[in-house]
Amino acid sequence: MRAKAPKKQRKKREKRQKKTAKKKKSRHATGHGSSRRRWTCRPQSRIRDVAEAFARTATALAKQIIAENSVPGLRRESGAGTSLREVEGGVAGGKKFRRQGIFFKFAVDRFGMYGGDHFAMKAANHELLGLTAYFNCSLPELHFPLMAVIDYCGFRLSATSVLPIRGADTLCYGSDDGGLTVHASDPVAEACMQQAAAILNLKPHVVGCLDPATPPPPGAAAAAPAALGPRQQTLWAPGDIEVHRGATDGRLYMLDTARVFPPEPPQPGRPDTKLYRM
Repeated sequence: MRAKAPKKQRKKREKRQKKTAKKKKSRHATGHGSSRRRWTCRPQSRIRDVAEAFARTATALAKQIIAENSVPGLRRESGAGTSLREVEGGVAGGKKFRRQGIFFKFAVDRFGMYGGDHFAMKAANHELLGLTAYFNCSLPELHFPLMAVIDYCGFRLSATSVLPIRGADTLCYGSDDGGLTVHASDPVAEACMQQAAAILNLKPHVVGCLDPATPPPPGAAAAAPAALGPRQQTLWAPGDIEVHRGATDGRLYMLDTARVFPPEPPQPGRPDTKLYRM
């Protein structure tokens, strides 16, 4: 008859078994037990961490920018010892600033394009929605900036990571001057926009002016002419979208996605509704 092990030895053996089982469970949860789990989980967690870090940094800087520019009693000096300086940008939106690799833009109706600050705020939110729509198309050739919309003290700022682009020198699809010059020269960008349009159920349309001095009459862009003018192109996206070929890495970067989706019919006497009613 086999003798039983002493009680002290049994307890030690049970303790070792529990510790071994705990280590196996920990390896399985972190992905060390499977190469497939390791490569599918880690990149997603890295992207999530970067996005969360960007949102935290952009929110903190946006609060500082609002305090420096909108509340005189709280106006402070920047870390470099000089007051916050405005940078140049497009016509849409309000003042624009650049800090720590992030481009900030106030969502205000600075030049009367939208019919009020409230509608300019709606347009800023549409830009985030349009960017998300293209991102969800999952086209490997298209790349996008990190973006966040921050509301603070009654103000709205859009924050976008700075991209390796150089204005009109890297623009290969869309327009950055209100349709006076329309680009559609990159075949890869053209193919990507066609694929995205098929996913988003968007039709192509003619963009551009027949003459830079005289814009086309209302409704002229909806019907395609028999022959395109020298300043016209057929695009699979809104005319003011921008797709750039990166100056340093050669990648395709998309921005200005506020008018991705077709607008509602304009109200009588309110042509600006096409900018914020999608």
